This record gives sequence, C-alpha cells and structure tokens, in this order.
Amino acid sequence: MDISNEDLERCKKVVGNLFLKRKGIELTDAQLTSITKDIMIISDSHGGGLSSDIILGFAKGYIDSNLYAKYIDTNQSKLEDLIADAKSDIQIYLDNPNTMPSYMTQSQLKMIMKELENIAYYKGKGSFNPYYPRGISDSWDYNDALAKKLMSIADIYVKLKTKVRQ
Repeated sequence: MDISNEDLERCKKVVGNLFLKRKGIELTDAQLTSITKDIMIISDSHGGGLSSDIILGFAKGYIDSNLYAKYIDTNQSKLEDLIADAKSDIQIYLDNPNTMPSYMTQSQLKMIMKELENIAYYKGKGSFNPYYPRGISDSWDYNDALAKKLMSIADIYVKLKTKVRQ
C-alpha cells in the first residue's frame, strides 16, 4: 500500500486526537506514525479507504482492542511523568529548605533525586534496586503527596522489572 505524506499527516491528526481524547495519551511522533500506518493498512485491507471518518472508525476499534500496546507501554509513560513531577517537587524543597517537612532531609532528597535518575535510566531493565522506599516507609508521613508519588514510582518500576524478566 502506497501512503502519501498528505494522507499520513491527515490520518495522524485523526488518530492522535482520538488517543488523547479516549486514553489521555499523547503519542510521540514515531508511535503515532506507526499506529496510524497500522490503522491505514487495516482500513485499506477491509476496503474502507482513507477518509477521516473511516480512519476514525477503524482507530476506535484499534484502541478498543488494545492493538496499540505493542507501541506503547503505558506504565513506562506513567513512570516518566511521575519521575518528572517528583523531581520537580524535590527541587522545590531543595531550593526552599524552609518549606520541607521535618521528616525530610536535604541529603535524603538529593539521594532520592539520584535514584530517580537511575530508575529513569534503567526503566525496569537491569538490576538497580532503589533504597528510598525503605527510608520513606521508616520515617515519612504516609499521607505526604511526595511520598505517595515516590512510592507509586517504585511500584511501577517493580512492575516493569517483573515484566522484563518474563
């Protein structure tokens, strides 16, 4: 199937908007291109053509059937977002130590920042095991927003590590 750049770009807009609306996922250009090409090929193989309405219909089925999963690991995407948020929160505490809760220390937050960088680097691959969850569970307030975020990161990271081993 020959796909013109014009058709591809038009269909990418349809597919990208649908993913954002239905799943809250903003795709990278590479992901969007691969997924859109898949949908265009499916549509063409069913004699559907490439009109925006027809692509929209096939894209809905593609999303509902979770066929995009081979291009997207939503846990990995969520992990990256949570790490960015947590690093931002930590940096605010490091820049303004007087706002830091008493159960946190600057050295602890600096260590956590380094561990978040390792988690982002390994993304479930490799043998890195973060220490910070133990420190949080020993001394932090469980209701602290940053603690919850950091524990979510650790949980997703462990899931990704388990998935890689399987």
